[in-house]
Amino acid sequence: PGRFSWSRPPVRFVTLTLLFVAIFVGTSSWWMHSDFISTVARWVAATGAFLIRLMGGEATLTGISLRTSNGSFLVTNECIMTPLIPAYFAAVFALPMTRGRRAMYLLAAFPVFFMLGAARLLVLAFPTRVVGSHLVAIHGFFQVLLAVILVVVAAGLTTPKPRRTGELTRSIALAFIGGTVTTVLVALTVNRFLFSSVAWLREILGHGGHDYLDPQGALLMMAPYQLGLFVALWLAWSPRSSGRRLTIGVTALAFSQIIVLFGLGEWFAHTGIVPHIAAIRAWSVVSVLTVAFWLLRDPDRSVERPAPARSQTQHG
Repeated sequence: PGRFSWSRPPVRFVTLTLLFVAIFVGTSSWWMHSDFISTVARWVAATGAFLIRLMGGEATLTGISLRTSNGSFLVTNECIMTPLIPAYFAAVFALPMTRGRRAMYLLAAFPVFFMLGAARLLVLAFPTRVVGSHLVAIHGFFQVLLAVILVVVAAGLTTPKPRRTGELTRSIALAFIGGTVTTVLVALTVNRFLFSSVAWLREILGHGGHDYLDPQGALLMMAPYQLGLFVALWLAWSPRSSGRRLTIGVTALAFSQIIVLFGLGEWFAHTGIVPHIAAIRAWSVVSVLTVAFWLLRDPDRSVERPAPARSQTQHG
C-alpha cells in the first residue's frame, strides 16, 4: 500500500521534476525574450570572462559575444536557462527539511545558478583536444551536471538508513562508473547505428534528406545521455530492480530515440520551424525519469502470495 503515496520523497521528487520541467519548456517563449534574463546573461558572461582571465586565459566581452583563444561564443538567454533549474526546485520541495532550510535553499537558487552559469563558460578556455567540440560541450554542461545530481538524489532517497554512509558511497560510485562506461560505449557504437537506422528508414519511406542539423549537439548526445543516465539510476536505486526491467527500459528508450530523430527531421522538413533546443534537452531528461520511475520505483511487482497455512493435526 502507498506505492504512489505523496508522502514518499522519491514520488514527490520525480512528480515535481516532471511538472516543473513541463512548465519550464512551456514558458520558454517568454524567458527566451525576457529583458531581465538577457541582463542576467550579460552579467554571467562578464563573470565568466573574469574567471577565464583569472586562470590566465584570454577573454574579451563585447555585448553578449565572449571571445577566447578558441573563438567567439554568444551568451544568450538560452545559455543560462537550463532544465537543471526546475530539477533543483523539485528537489527543494521534495526532500524532507525544515521550513527555514527550505527557504534558505530557495533564496540560494539565484546565486547558485549564476555562478554555475559563469563556471560553465570556463569550458571555452580548454583546447579542442580536451573538450572536443566547444559548442557541444558548453551546451551540454548543465545537462551532464543534472544527470550527476539526479543520480545522487536517487541514491540518497532510496538507500536505507542502516549503514547508510558506506552503502550510499558504494552505490553512487558504482552508478557513476556504470553510467559513464555506458555513455562512452553508446557514443562510440550505438549512436552511429542509431543515426544510420533513421537515415535508412527515411530512404525506405521516400523522405531522404529530411534531417535536422542539430547545431548544438542535443540530438547527438541524446542516446548516450539517456542510456547512461538510466543505467546509472538503475545502479543507484535501492533496492535494485531486476535485469529484465533494465533491458525493458533500455529498449523503450532506444525506440523513443528513433521516433524522436525521425519525427524532428520530418517536423523541420515540412514546417521549417526549428525545434526548440531546450525542449529536446528537457525531453532527454524527462523521458529517462519517466521510464525509470515506471520500472524502478517498485523492485518487486509480483503479488506476494501468503504462505500456505500449516495443517494442524490434533492428537487425542
